[in-house]
Amino acid sequence: MMNYMPSSSASARIRVAIAFSVATLTLGACASSSDLARSNPNYFKADISTSGLSGTYNPAGFKTAEVRDLLASNCKGKKLAGYSEKTSDGLTAFTATCQGGAVAFGGNMEFQRAGGQVISEGLLYDESGNISKSK
Repeated sequence: MMNYMPSSSASARIRVAIAFSVATLTLGACASSSDLARSNPNYFKADISTSGLSGTYNPAGFKTAEVRDLLASNCKGKKLAGYSEKTSDGLTAFTATCQGGAVAFGGNMEFQRAGGQVISEGLLYDESGNISKSK
């Protein structure tokens, strides 16, 4: 004969509900930067590596000249050596190289328009792997 205990059944339902909530939040957090740029034209992210900067922005929120200026701020000499972009599906993918190299060995920067200004924030690392936060 099996005994059913309502409290353990309720606990099981709670555990399932918590697991489902965690899974939903985890999948939501996995949205790509392209998905974010598509849903929020005032946002874009630039990945920084030894070969340069790359990412995707929404032209409804940013103009090419503005993106170039924001990217140049991540260069040692504050100047781009090269820049190219290609628009597809309403988003513009870019690649850029820095004159004198990037300010970091790797990482990423996120740009968000807030009112009349653009706020930038990112996590960068140097050749030794030391992480720094940039604003």
